[in-house]
Amino acid sequence: MSVIVFAETRDHQYKKSTLEAVSYGKEVAQKTGGKVIAVSIGNATDPSSLGNYGADEVITLHGAEFAAFSPEVYAAGFAEVCKANGGKTIVISNTYSGKSLAGRVAVLLQGALAT
Repeated sequence: MSVIVFAETRDHQYKKSTLEAVSYGKEVAQKTGGKVIAVSIGNATDPSSLGNYGADEVITLHGAEFAAFSPEVYAAGFAEVCKANGGKTIVISNTYSGKSLAGRVAVLLQGALAT
């Protein structure tokens, strides 16, 4: 079982809430015997730094469609990574972007959302 974490950035740096979400994801993964996959969208300065907070793997989504935040586009890309990697638990921070993304991801994955 994988725990998939949305790794949100601002000005090419991971937000503090992202680091907390990855750490929380690691706690969940340890209890369930899974691994933590952080999904970074765009151009973060140092994706490998998420390993310091518990990410076992970092997947980065690049492309013109991800140049600016779009909840629909980000949700679609994030959901595809979740499907491809067997994401059973999804962690998204309670930020403006996270709140606009979480419901869309839940619908795309036909899952439940707890806030």
